[in-house]
Amino acid sequence: MITKEEVSELCKMLEVLIERFKNLHGSCLYMSSLLAACINDHTNMSAEVVAGSLKVAGKTVFSDTPILPALNNADRNILGSWDGHSWVQVSGLILDPSIFRTIYSSITPKPVTELFVKRFGDNQNYLIGQSHKLKEIDVIYTAKEKFEKKHIDILINSAHAMGAIGS
Repeated sequence: MITKEEVSELCKMLEVLIERFKNLHGSCLYMSSLLAACINDHTNMSAEVVAGSLKVAGKTVFSDTPILPALNNADRNILGSWDGHSWVQVSGLILDPSIFRTIYSSITPKPVTELFVKRFGDNQNYLIGQSHKLKEIDVIYTAKEKFEKKHIDILINSAHAMGAIGS
């Protein structure tokens, strides 16, 4: 069971990550990897990076196309046409550092933006919630793949090489 203090620590980490990570389309892989590494390196909590699908109000926001085959093949463009999503899981919590960057983006279809704004309001920075509580409001994250440390390292190194992480 996760404590209030641990949730507070996670929120602080999310805020620092969002402040320092440049706004980049398709940043879920990079932001989730960096967040999980920070949690695993600096706390006693165990964080997993997962990829899968996201449905809101019965509508698919992100599909569950596999991404790990692309990560295992360094010659392919990782983002390319990938239509999935990634997030972090810690002790039954879902931590999604990038979802609102995507939702508030001008390239996101207006009906999708409206679904999120209706549930969470405007001007949110990140999503953190218990999986079962999110399901109660019809926000359903379905994990299909779990990343290994080597995948997380590839993504963190890629984000650093792109200059996506500020100081």
